[in-house]
Amino acid sequence: MVARFRSEYARHAGEPAYEEFIAELGELSPWFAEWWGEHEVNDTQRGTKTIEHPTLGTLRLHHAQTVPTGAPDLRLTIHAPADRATRTALATLATP
Repeated sequence: MVARFRSEYARHAGEPAYEEFIAELGELSPWFAEWWGEHEVNDTQRGTKTIEHPTLGTLRLHHAQTVPTGAPDLRLTIHAPADRATRTALATLATP
């Protein structure tokens, strides 16, 4: 999460509000200060989420997030079924 925050920070480096916020986080959290000092940057998010849906049951979804070109303040998140059971459960939503 800190690596993703650093990616966002790169667009605002030097802005007083961001600099003050980072300094405050570093004072309040030794973990944040350590992780911030590692200078890791990550501007994408990928993984698999498990959701317990009240009627469809357990759903497993792959997800990926990116920033659309020309729109740095937006995030595009794509979800896709991670297994056959999820694909089948989601298909029932399209049936009238």
